[in-house]
Amino acid sequence: MRNRSQNHSKTVVQDTVNVGTETAAALKSQTEQMSRIVNELDSIHFSIKKASQLVKEIGRQVATDRCIMALLFILVIGVIAVIIVKWWKMLTLFVNQSSNFTGHMGFDIGFII
Repeated sequence: MRNRSQNHSKTVVQDTVNVGTETAAALKSQTEQMSRIVNELDSIHFSIKKASQLVKEIGRQVATDRCIMALLFILVIGVIAVIIVKWWKMLTLFVNQSSNFTGHMGFDIGFII
């Protein structure tokens, strides 16, 4: 009976050692997997940080482009205003000069304009 009890104890100890060895191997594998995951997370964090910087830079460029577009729009409106004022002055000058002139058919040209 004593032998039987000793054999049973040896079997239990051996099983425990086997389970411990398997557990240690599984923990080592999981530790390596966790290390790879941490490295991937670091890489993802770096990529997100770089993408965030790029988005900020693009936002600044868009804001600059909008400012340039607004200035160009104001410039074009100013040029159009100058053209209209010059045209208006020429038209009123022409009308004033032609109001005293009577054409060869006997009617006032200023009346037509």
